[in-house]
Amino acid sequence: MAVLNLLPRKEFEITTDSGEVVKGQYALWSVKRFCDRKGLTLSKLAEAMSEANVTFDDVTLLILCAVEYSCRKEKKPFTYTDIDCCDWIEQLGGLESENFANLQKHAASEDKGEDEKKNQQ
Repeated sequence: MAVLNLLPRKEFEITTDSGEVVKGQYALWSVKRFCDRKGLTLSKLAEAMSEANVTFDDVTLLILCAVEYSCRKEKKPFTYTDIDCCDWIEQLGGLESENFANLQKHAASEDKGEDEKKNQQ
C-alpha cells in the first residue's frame, strides 16, 4: 500500500508501491492550471468544486495539477497522466479510504505553513 505524507503549505508526497515518491503541492498555480484546463473563471471555481457538482475527473485533475506544479518548480518533466493518478488513489486504498479523504481535505485546508503561522502571531 502506498504511503501518503501530508506536509506544510499544502504539499504532499505519495510513496507508491514501487517506491517512487510523487510530490505535489496545492499551490495557487495548481488552482490556476486547474481553472485553465477546465475553462473556469474564479467565480465558477467554488461552484464547480462544491460537493454537489465535483466530478471524479475534477478530483484527479486537481491532483495532477498539484503534481505538475511540483515538477515544474523542480525543473523536472511532467509525464504523469490520469491513469497514473488513478493508480496512486488505488494504492492509497481507493476512493473510500482515509488516505484519499485526507488528501482531499489537505487541498481545501487553510494550512499556511509553520513560517507563515509564526509571522501572524
